[in-house]
This record gives sequence, structure tokens and C-alpha cells, in this order.
Amino acid sequence: MKELLDSRCVHSCPDGVKLLGDGAEKFTTPITIYVSRASDTAIAAVEAAGGKIYTVYHNRLGLRSLLKPYKFAERGLPKQAQPTRRDMIEYYKNPKKRGFLANEEEGKNEYHALLALKGVEGKMPKAVEA
Repeated sequence: MKELLDSRCVHSCPDGVKLLGDGAEKFTTPITIYVSRASDTAIAAVEAAGGKIYTVYHNRLGLRSLLKPYKFAERGLPKQAQPTRRDMIEYYKNPKKRGFLANEEEGKNEYHALLALKGVEGKMPKAVEA
């Protein structure tokens, strides 16, 4: 999401970024993208172009640390938060929505990839049981 903000693809992201399918027929570049939410049309367009899409949950502190990591240089980046509301847990566990909790093993790999993008290493907290 930081790259989207830095490149001015989005102007602000107070609650994360939801990828929509507007202009899906013009999308031809394969990319790997991490967003907060994505529409079914957007998921289909990214995957049809040969890319991958992952929906990842961030609370306010996690989103702030992702967008402005320099503010956390002295005290370190916070741990990745898990969704707490039932509807969010179901969304991020849904493989059709490409949620990061959908496949536990794949979710761990993607979580560590996201941490590597942030520049930290850590353990994935246990998934919240619904």
C-alpha cells in the first residue's frame, strides 16, 4: 500500500486500500499486490493478467507503520494484528477473496513476505478462531 500511496495511485488510505474492478478490461500487466480488500472483478482482472492479489488486514497502528516506517525506527515496528470482528475474520479466511488467513501455510508465507517488505522478521500470531 505504501507503493500505491508513494506513486500517487491513491491519494490517502485512512482505512487501507480497496481495489475495484473499474477498467478491468484494460489491465494487462502482471503484478503482485497487497491490499485491504478487493472486488471480485478486480481479483479476476489481476489473475487473468498473470498476477497475484492478497488481502491483508491492518489495524490503525499497523497501517501507520506500513505507510510511515521511519516513525518506528527507534522503538521497532508493531506485530501484525489479526482481525477481531467476525465478519472480518470470515472475509480474510475466504479463499475467494484471497484473504491472508485462507490457507494457513500460504498465509504464513505471505505474512513473512509482508514482514520482509516492512524490513522486520517475526512470528505470525495464532489465527483467531471464529
